[in-house]
Amino acid sequence: MRIETYTCSEIGARETNEDYAASRQTFGRALFVVADGVGGSPAGDVASRGAVETLLATWKRSPQITVDAIATIFESTNETMREHSLHRKELCGMRTTVAALFYRFGVVVTAHVGDSRVYLFRKNHLRFCTQDHVAHGRLTRVFGSNDVYLPELSARMCVKKGDAFLLCTDGFWTNVTCEEIERALSESRTPQEWVERMLAVHGSVPTEHQDNYTVTAGFFK
Repeated sequence: MRIETYTCSEIGARETNEDYAASRQTFGRALFVVADGVGGSPAGDVASRGAVETLLATWKRSPQITVDAIATIFESTNETMREHSLHRKELCGMRTTVAALFYRFGVVVTAHVGDSRVYLFRKNHLRFCTQDHVAHGRLTRVFGSNDVYLPELSARMCVKKGDAFLLCTDGFWTNVTCEEIERALSESRTPQEWVERMLAVHGSVPTEHQDNYTVTAGFFK
């Protein structure tokens, strides 16, 4: 199965873009990740980029999608971020959300901390969406914290040709409804076209209130 993707990350009305997204694909395996540096914490851009790149590098050494393997990848990444923050004063307290989709020979597993999301679609309709780690308006899980926790993992899900997925930060999903996402998907032939249609809706948000926003869209072909 082939995976076609498109990623867009924009600064919005902020001074810096603290979102970051990247992916890695090998034969029959892939990992897609988005992250959003937590506002109010230092070095959000360093936190999000560091988390994504460390996840990808760790996964490359052992591209498995078992519960233990993914937990190890997340725990290792969180520990790496904590060590960096301890050795550099300007990074002390840095935090980030993370959402990831792991793929291996027709099976996917999602893993996340925070309020960045992963969506899966079949026949242009929502099949699955991660649940935000938020309570009373505050994030309850983030990367870089001193808490010892496992990431929240989805069940293993089989994907088919024609399925689609979306990873995005809250600066994106807060301004586009699920119905608008589904409608844009039904009218699109490529991931890029899908993203552009969603951003046309997203662009109606007043620019002075616009957060950083990042989205990675993919089609299984």
